[in-house]
Amino acid sequence: MLDIENKLKDVLFAGVGAAVITAEKTKEIAEQLVDKGEKTIKRGKAINEELKKSIKEKNKNEKRHEYVENIIEHMDKMTSQEIDKIKTKIDNIKAAQLENDTKNE
Repeated sequence: MLDIENKLKDVLFAGVGAAVITAEKTKEIAEQLVDKGEKTIKRGKAINEELKKSIKEKNKNEKRHEYVENIIEHMDKMTSQEIDKIKTKIDNIKAAQLENDTKNE
């Protein structure tokens, strides 16, 4: 009889031990999943910010292009003084870019 009781205790303790191990593993896996989820959220936010920046830059470039096209379209209506101002501005910009390019070499 004592032998059966000992065997039942062993089975009971084995069951409790298995439950404890299962609970620990479950907790560990849950923590890993939470960690992966947090990393995914951070990565998603970073990608979202990059996309926003890219879209802003694209829109900025498109607006600048439209603005330049608008000026070109209306150049035939400009006075010679206005055209001279534009030429002077372009010459100044070219000179500054050339100087900048020379510095970077």
